[in-house]
Amino acid sequence: MPTENKKMPQIERHIMIDFLRGLGILLMIIFHFVFDLNFSRVFYITFLNNPLWIGFGRLILTIFLICVGMGLALAHKTGIQWSSVKKRFHKIFLKKNLLTKPFEVMGKQSLKIYLVHPPVLFSLLFLYSKLRDSV
Repeated sequence: MPTENKKMPQIERHIMIDFLRGLGILLMIIFHFVFDLNFSRVFYITFLNNPLWIGFGRLILTIFLICVGMGLALAHKTGIQWSSVKKRFHKIFLKKNLLTKPFEVMGKQSLKIYLVHPPVLFSLLFLYSKLRDSV
């Protein structure tokens, strides 16, 4: 039986965003691989006191937050779609709770702050700038 050739809608690709996403993923894999080697005591690196590793982690976070902002800008370039914004915040807080509740039970409260605040803050800043530009 012949298969039908249904045309998929063309999605506009942005090479720079794809490159940054790929770079962020690659750097994150490297960071966690070295972190796991250190955790397994294959070799020892002081992650908390080493400016190179602190900067490397911040670079990775910055790349991901830039991708979040660009994704929001592209998703809302014709105007803010409040239903998708509401859905996005619900997903962020659901994932945050799934990731942080076990740590809260163990008494490690500080992890909660670092996981949820940057994506929420950058999302709110983007939405504020969109609202300000539309007025």
